[in-house]
Amino acid sequence: MRIYRSVLCVVFVLLLAATFVPLVNAQEVGGWPQFRGPRVDGISSELGVFPELSGFALEVVWQAPIGDGFSGVAVVDDLAVTTALIDAAAWVVAFDAVTGDEYWRYELGEPFISPTSSSGPLSTPLIAGNAVIALDRFGRLVSLDSGSGDLLWSRDMMTDFDSRRAPQGYATSPILIDGTVVIQTGAETGSVVGLDPDTGQQRWSAGTDDVFYQTPVPVQQDGRTQVLVAGQTQLIGIDSETGDQLWEYSHNGSDFTGAQSLVPVSAGAGRVFLANKHHSSALMSLTSDAGSVFGEEEWENRSIRNSYTVPVYHEGYVYGFSSRFLTCVDANTGEAVWKSRPPGDGFFILVDGHLVILTKDGSLHVSKASPDGYEELASVEVFNDAVWASPSFANGSIYARSHGEISRIDIRSFTTEMNVENTTSGDADERSTEGSFSEFLLMVRDADDKAAVVDQFLESIPGFPLIEGETLVHFLYRGEGEDLAIAGDLIGARTEAFMTQVEGTDLFYYSMEVESDVRANYHFIRDYEEIVDPRNPRSTTTMMYGPEMEPIFIVEPMDISWFSMPQWSVPSYLVDPLGQPTESRLSSHEIESAVLSQTVTVHTYVPDSYRDTNQQYPVAYFHDGDSAITRGEVPATLDVLVNATIQPLIAVFIETPQAANPIAYAQMWAEDVVPYIDRNFRTITDREGRANIGGGWAAFPTIYTSFAYPDIVGNVAVQSMAQIVFPAPKNLLMQTVQNAANPQMNIYLDWGRYDARSESEEWNLADTNLEFTEFLISQGYTVSGGEVPDGTGWSSWKNRTGRLLTEFFPPN
Repeated sequence: MRIYRSVLCVVFVLLLAATFVPLVNAQEVGGWPQFRGPRVDGISSELGVFPELSGFALEVVWQAPIGDGFSGVAVVDDLAVTTALIDAAAWVVAFDAVTGDEYWRYELGEPFISPTSSSGPLSTPLIAGNAVIALDRFGRLVSLDSGSGDLLWSRDMMTDFDSRRAPQGYATSPILIDGTVVIQTGAETGSVVGLDPDTGQQRWSAGTDDVFYQTPVPVQQDGRTQVLVAGQTQLIGIDSETGDQLWEYSHNGSDFTGAQSLVPVSAGAGRVFLANKHHSSALMSLTSDAGSVFGEEEWENRSIRNSYTVPVYHEGYVYGFSSRFLTCVDANTGEAVWKSRPPGDGFFILVDGHLVILTKDGSLHVSKASPDGYEELASVEVFNDAVWASPSFANGSIYARSHGEISRIDIRSFTTEMNVENTTSGDADERSTEGSFSEFLLMVRDADDKAAVVDQFLESIPGFPLIEGETLVHFLYRGEGEDLAIAGDLIGARTEAFMTQVEGTDLFYYSMEVESDVRANYHFIRDYEEIVDPRNPRSTTTMMYGPEMEPIFIVEPMDISWFSMPQWSVPSYLVDPLGQPTESRLSSHEIESAVLSQTVTVHTYVPDSYRDTNQQYPVAYFHDGDSAITRGEVPATLDVLVNATIQPLIAVFIETPQAANPIAYAQMWAEDVVPYIDRNFRTITDREGRANIGGGWAAFPTIYTSFAYPDIVGNVAVQSMAQIVFPAPKNLLMQTVQNAANPQMNIYLDWGRYDARSESEEWNLADTNLEFTEFLISQGYTVSGGEVPDGTGWSSWKNRTGRLLTEFFPPN
């Protein structure tokens, strides 16, 4: 347990006891007027919503097209407002909440282009009296007449408040607290401001902490309103009327899914839940004594982690998504009471003691908020495209939006006439199967001794997973476990697919069709724990993904299974290594880098002929060299290929230095490593005799180094280049390529058909690598390689080592 103590910034306020409770009357109007509802806690105040005795279902009443956006829907009376990207512009759009007809729209201006996700607006509008107040990603804050959409006033966050814009633009939402519009600016002084809702004039400012994508929360303390604000490092309390900062608390948060998107959640009197870290959350309490506030961390636990979804608190329990799993946590202990894979990752609110959950796949689900477990009461398919916004609740209806549409969904008693075609029972999806496996499922269904049928079938399978024909694959798991899922290259990052249990047995399966020439990695998740396929002897490790399929830069190698379809074959150089043990051709060297002021370790490989001749040899530099040796099996590959399909060469494997940025790394390679190799080995010193090679997280520094020093190296090969999904590395690399202007560079670039990607987060290495290839071609370069029928990581890349080396060093 850690305890933090800070002195009150304004000592004239003497707090007898810090008893935080959610603010009951923050908003005088009903409905859902702002981000996370009337109290900014994700909870509706409406009661008697769900007719449980007679049963209920969900019905999509209306649906209207709208553009991309992460903004929620604000609803008061018959007005529903959101923001969206429409026709290459950011708009505020108002709808009739009853009919779905569009009332008006107001153009905010050009969109904030995000290369890593949708470019739609992030902030949820505020309905304050007769005004709609909205913020776009550039920091344009406008107040519009709620009836006509006419502009009442506008402010510019950067110009008017000296605000600092976060890398993905502004995502904070304006909140109305005691008649003041409160918004986080991120300014160096005055990181939170209070504005007059009628004029936009500043009433007060407070705070100095960095702000990324957080939103303030109103709370009651000893009968008066405070603004609870989370910044990058601090949690502070502000008097809502005067703007005086009353206290501060170091929350020790970090990471994008932690501190940078932190929204505090009131968790009972005097307690606040903080999803402040990527890998864990904490619950803290505040007490005061003699003019000082004491912040005490009651617990920190991994029960809720790695999610952008803001949790809700209800009757002693915190409900949130832990990664993709809906989780109920005891607020007193931090321990998970239960977790559930259904209904899938998404966003939720609390309505009349029920969780209303909108998944990222577009389905809507209702379950009781209970420590007894997840029990779905109703569901309906709403959208066919991705969802990245929480639902809203007003006037007995649910409002939701996706990246393409906005909808109103009503709750209907089974005794009420309704359109049943729009509803679904919520049963698990039944995947179609073909051929012998389909026949087997029918046999099990009809068998008295189901276990015997399963035994006989599994014994008949020559290898796992089960391949039928050219394109059908069945992943099978049998054994202990209640919750089984599959994850891997075919499914994507930060997600998994639910496996179906054969009724009456302990056999689970997942079936899908893929191309006949695919090779890919996968593993099972048994009761939320990753395991390799126990029936498949083919296993490897991956450094591209960590636990829960997190695409993390530095992770421990994760064990993973792999399979291949009938038309894929392993390269011969990985099947039949030749010659004497590779170790005799490897040697290690410590290079004192003047650039990095540290020792850099390299390993060198020389061919047999090096010792018998006086000739000079080309050099291939492998970045992330230790992985190239151990996981890429490059030395063993060279043993087979040299003199067969490539000319003899020297290979240099560079171990990645600690804390080296791309610019310093490139300089280290050019000024320290290359001269050392040229001094100590007989090398071809022309640029055509050198090649840089790297994959995944090492691909960016590999290609940057090559274009930063085009006079030193004439060949570069990269695979599954990862960092270019982020704007800063991508822009740096494109500028470096344009400045190099040397179309004589020999370039090889490949990526997997099932490379690292996240459909719900809208990024895909295959897409970004293709885009970068097209950019290189537009600059006059010739690029070989392209898409391959594989996944990602060294288990994929090593299958093309022979191909790329033959491109650069064909036999003499």
